[in-house]
Amino acid sequence: MAADYSQLELRLLAHLSQDSRLLQLLNADRDVFTMIASEWKRKNASDVTPVERQQAKSICYGMIYGIGPKTLADQLGVDEREAGAFVKSFQSSYPTVTSFIKAAVQDCRRLGYVSTIGGRRRFLPDITSSNSFKRSRSERQAVNTRVQGSASDLVKMAMIN
Repeated sequence: MAADYSQLELRLLAHLSQDSRLLQLLNADRDVFTMIASEWKRKNASDVTPVERQQAKSICYGMIYGIGPKTLADQLGVDEREAGAFVKSFQSSYPTVTSFIKAAVQDCRRLGYVSTIGGRRRFLPDITSSNSFKRSRSERQAVNTRVQGSASDLVKMAMIN
């Protein structure tokens, strides 16, 4: 038996955020990262370079993992200012994803935990910490758990079924 969970986390991000543009790209029968790069760079998909495709992929997954501009800059081989501009451009292209990320953090702050799509809870007591490092880590974990934890729930349910 084989199962293809291609871009599962990105698909879950689109589902959880209900970002219509991202959902539309994922439902098209084309390479999603090429299409994202095409929109982001405002060029035809056929003109997107492998480097631009990889940059789009890094930004998409970086949003899920809470990547900072310095780490993204290192991954993309650009300066930190340019990496920050890439993230802002992505956020403006997919505003509902940005809203979802903010809401996930706010909900976790309010409840003290984050839930996966399958109902599992991860408690993050440092989400309200006065220590900015601990708080930032918990904020990243809140978003990451919603997406990656939900992906895990779906894969486990599929294996059981």
